[in-house]
Amino acid sequence: MLDQEVTNIYTVGEFASYIATKVNESKGTSFDYADILPKLLEVLESDYGVDKGKVALNSRFVQDLDFD
Repeated sequence: MLDQEVTNIYTVGEFASYIATKVNESKGTSFDYADILPKLLEVLESDYGVDKGKVALNSRFVQDLDFD
């Protein structure tokens, strides 16, 4: 099921929203993408070498950030 859910996630913003939704469902919290985004940008930079200053909500993982 997880593979099907993430198949249609293309942008950083979509991924941050997806993470917020999953956390909220499992923890009963009310996070939104803006709460998740700083940590996501930190992980992209530290683990994948992406300059977080150049990442926008509409940045696409494959086309813009060279993930494949």
